[in-house]
Amino acid sequence: MKILVVGGTGFIGSFLVSQLSGHQVTLLHRGSNPLLAESDRVKHLIASRAELPGMRARLAAEKYDVVVDMISSNADDAAVIVKTFSGIVNKVVVVSSGSVYKTFGRFLGTEPGAVTNQRNAETAQLRSEWYPYASRFPRFEGDPLAHLKTYDKIPVEETYSAAADLDFCIVRLPYVYGPGDKDKRVAHYLKRMAESSQIFMDELVGNWRNSRSYVENVALALQLVVEKGKPGGIYNISTLEDLTEKEWVEQIASVIGWDGEIKYTSDKEKAMLPLIEEFPKSADYRQHLQLDSKKIREELQFSEKIDFRTGLQRTIKEAKSALC
Repeated sequence: MKILVVGGTGFIGSFLVSQLSGHQVTLLHRGSNPLLAESDRVKHLIASRAELPGMRARLAAEKYDVVVDMISSNADDAAVIVKTFSGIVNKVVVVSSGSVYKTFGRFLGTEPGAVTNQRNAETAQLRSEWYPYASRFPRFEGDPLAHLKTYDKIPVEETYSAAADLDFCIVRLPYVYGPGDKDKRVAHYLKRMAESSQIFMDELVGNWRNSRSYVENVALALQLVVEKGKPGGIYNISTLEDLTEKEWVEQIASVIGWDGEIKYTSDKEKAMLPLIEEFPKSADYRQHLQLDSKKIREELQFSEKIDFRTGLQRTIKEAKSALC
């Protein structure tokens, strides 16, 4: 197939491009990543999102089978892709997030209702409150997380759903870790282990379950949706079993041979909480964030190609190099 990947030079996108090596792939980006060289199978198209509508005739002539939208973070972003590609591609694969579910709003404190800790299937209720980070960002001039102020995948999904002449699939991701993870979901614990023989953790945080997936497995799942995803299909990606935060830290410790202690404390500052910057300290860790991946496993025959231990080892190796 001829596949155009919009925003494929980042963390997940670069692994997806490798996974799509059996196809003719074109990367649409602004030229800021020189690491992905052109080849017989990978071409580069240098352009910004704003330029896309003016390139519609040129893009139509390429006759792409699938467009993968890796980077739409709000309705305006998605509207550009819809306007550009409606009627000229067979399918768009839209990368979304498990943060669309109501349980995420309850975790942040933006949604009413009691804690519900069953896994979210694709039909689970979505948040009613959009832009859950809007009141928190930007925090200061030049804040690198300022984009979160207008970030929400629900309006992205709704923009595609309203498109009259465009088939699409939606893929909702969990927290993704692996080499190159700019959110450093492993590195911050490595740093704490290097600095101390003890890690203090709030007990609620220690028992909190959060869906995670290793980046190469996520890339494989996306490949399957590109190749076989049904128009209008929505697919969660997640592992079959979710670790608690304490179990996650214990697995990191096991890989590096850290023999320290993980201790529970009621002192919130001492515990430091998981260092995921977009989460407020007031987040309700009684509310787990878990996705049900049964659909993609049964419908598209997805299963992980990289086992948990190997994926974590690869992540830690890169993260330790970055810390040095």
